[in-house]
Amino acid sequence: ASAAALVGSLLFMALVRRLRGTDPFTVPIVGIMLGAVVGAATTFLAVQTDRLQMVTTWFMGSFAGATRGRYELLWLTAAVTMAVAALARRLTIAGLGRDTATALGLRHGQTVAAGLALVAVATGVTTVVVGFLPFLGLAVPNLVSAALGDDLRRALPWVAWGGSALLLTADILGRLVIAPFEVPVSLILAVVGAAVFLAFLIGGKHGLRR
Repeated sequence: ASAAALVGSLLFMALVRRLRGTDPFTVPIVGIMLGAVVGAATTFLAVQTDRLQMVTTWFMGSFAGATRGRYELLWLTAAVTMAVAALARRLTIAGLGRDTATALGLRHGQTVAAGLALVAVATGVTTVVVGFLPFLGLAVPNLVSAALGDDLRRALPWVAWGGSALLLTADILGRLVIAPFEVPVSLILAVVGAAVFLAFLIGGKHGLRR
């Protein structure tokens, strides 16, 4: 799963490089479109191999599968978080662009590759254990960035706490909406995340602050 996430990230980066000079909100839209294409290919393979039920379960993010003997994999994400914290300054500089980062003495390609590898590991592990969590990585970081700026070292703790709080809130709501039955976490996150994403598209960061 992590290897597939890394390949998908590299493909996404290759597409983004062809979008220079375009509206910055085009980037997440392209990511969503690429995700839809990959999802369609995954569904096709699942049908051919009689694994559709398993894939459908992954797409419906839920904590029901986070049981003893399986949830322990999530500790890998803690290691990834510490690694990202150690590279925070370098990743912030890399975000300024290849030319600026190189001028400041940073090896841009290696830093970006390390960041993508860390994200791929965290994404793969989370997807296998919990499932698909839509818009979580889009809504929370952008809200934190709008409030605190783009310094990753400063924003990382708030992103971690904000993402955890949103996920926990979505899980609680999912258990209460139609109790004693449970609504998948992914459904709650999709509603909240889509609202935040539309707010960014319509008003941008400055509009959202107002």
